[in-house]
Amino acid sequence: MPRHSLAQAFDLVSRGLITRPTERFSLMAKNPKVTSGQARPEPRRLQLPHAPRFDYMTCRVCDLKPTAHKKGERTEISTVEIDGRVCKPSPRFMVSLGAKYGFGPSIYRWFEPEEVFKRISERANSDRIRVCVEQRGENQETLLGVSNPGSVLIHHDELLGLLSDYGVKVDDADYGQRSWPRSGGSIDPNGLRVGVVGGDQTDAHGNLFAPPEIPSLVYDEGIVRSVHSPRNSQSYNIGGDGFENKFVLDIPIDAYGKPSAYLMLLRQICSNGSIGYSRVFRADLSLGKGEDSFEYALVRAMEGYNNEEGFSALRERMESATNSWASIAEVNKVYKGLVRLHHKGEARVSQKYLTDAKGDDGGALMDGSPLITSFHNLVGDLSRAYGLANLDALGVKRQRTLPAGCKMYELLNFLSETATHHATPAGARSLQAMNGDFLSAEFDLEGTVDKFGDWKDFLVLDKQAAESFAIARGGKD
Repeated sequence: MPRHSLAQAFDLVSRGLITRPTERFSLMAKNPKVTSGQARPEPRRLQLPHAPRFDYMTCRVCDLKPTAHKKGERTEISTVEIDGRVCKPSPRFMVSLGAKYGFGPSIYRWFEPEEVFKRISERANSDRIRVCVEQRGENQETLLGVSNPGSVLIHHDELLGLLSDYGVKVDDADYGQRSWPRSGGSIDPNGLRVGVVGGDQTDAHGNLFAPPEIPSLVYDEGIVRSVHSPRNSQSYNIGGDGFENKFVLDIPIDAYGKPSAYLMLLRQICSNGSIGYSRVFRADLSLGKGEDSFEYALVRAMEGYNNEEGFSALRERMESATNSWASIAEVNKVYKGLVRLHHKGEARVSQKYLTDAKGDDGGALMDGSPLITSFHNLVGDLSRAYGLANLDALGVKRQRTLPAGCKMYELLNFLSETATHHATPAGARSLQAMNGDFLSAEFDLEGTVDKFGDWKDFLVLDKQAAESFAIARGGKD
């Protein structure tokens, strides 16, 4: 399809040379901004039985009635009453309120929350805010982001209708229920040990799992994430695996922040989505102001988004990962991320492995988790290889020069598989953010595989690595 300027596209649409899925999108394309004298096309609303309900309320800051409790030296807000509804404030609510009025959580160390809210209403030029309330069942209401009442609002039900018109499978949307992958996966629900992540999907008995599909729609704390194909989608091989270009749209339904498009590589063998969650691979979408329709910007992105340079850069980083050993520092970062995943209950494993216990008790419970077991099988027994009881005893600089027992390519695939199939939406986002950090920067041991065919040879043949290894074993610096 040839590229056209915006003015040319409007002209072609008006002449019927470019069509839209429904007539209302043609009207939107010709009139992206609806004036007061025009009737806006009625959007199609779609409701899902397993989806939360979202209500939007406008109030003054002083109308918020917080209940706080002490946690050490900190004061935390446990509930907020708004218009007679007692809600639990989400981290997104606290961050958005602080961002709007320029204060951080440390202010509650010196002032009571109710005093802070009252003072804002007295001194701020405008203390009117719009709040989104997420309701899951009875008495399970959560406050999401705070926004300006005059900003463009994306209603959840209208968004589902729009995404459904563009082929997104909204019926299989993941709204954070702690459930096992619908069509299998490499983690056995009974907690059985699995094969190496990235290889054949088998359990301890050798039974092959069917790889689950990546969910087309995921929701987490005010953000709806949908997966789409770019205009010129390409498939290619990296490290013997087939990959396909995709992109995801992160769409806030509480009006806090702009919708963003992130580049993604879909690993076809087991439907792992490796998302570049970083500024390098992100593009923000402007929605306009006031009465402007949000649909116009999203329709343009879903129909015509393509970032050939970005996809090329993402592909080059993955190819470089096949030629780079993972360092101890990078492996430790992933391990600590997995531990946090279990502590927060965001890993989709058996309940007995989810614990917030600290120290040896918590570590012993999590070490039996199939995710932790697969991770240790992947990276090798590093404590034994380096003769150290605790790898954290090494300095950060030294950790970056010592290799682990896997390549960065395998470590990135482990992250993407865990985030795609074995974590809740909240946990998946944190893992994909780690994945984006790795891809947007140079690896610690960039290009070392071409020189050393085995990670053990790295220690034997490379002079600097051998010296670092000797120092780690107690030699002189």
